[in-house]
Amino acid sequence: ATANVLTNDPLPHIDHLSSMIGEANYYLKKNRVQEALQLYPSIQHLYGSLPAQSKEEIYPKCAELHQKIIAQQLRRLV
Repeated sequence: ATANVLTNDPLPHIDHLSSMIGEANYYLKKNRVQEALQLYPSIQHLYGSLPAQSKEEIYPKCAELHQKIIAQQLRRLV
């Protein structure tokens, strides 16, 4: 029963998601857009699996990452 409670707890998922967002931001700071883009589908998938309250908590970080990726991609086009 304990394992089941842990599995359903969104906190580890939020921690993992925050870690992945941090990693993607690191790649963007190093101008390694492709690595950030490779992480993004996993970030989206994990975000989609969160309960609504957890989504509200992490959404600003996800939205900021999305905007940074778009900005970096646009800079590469110019």
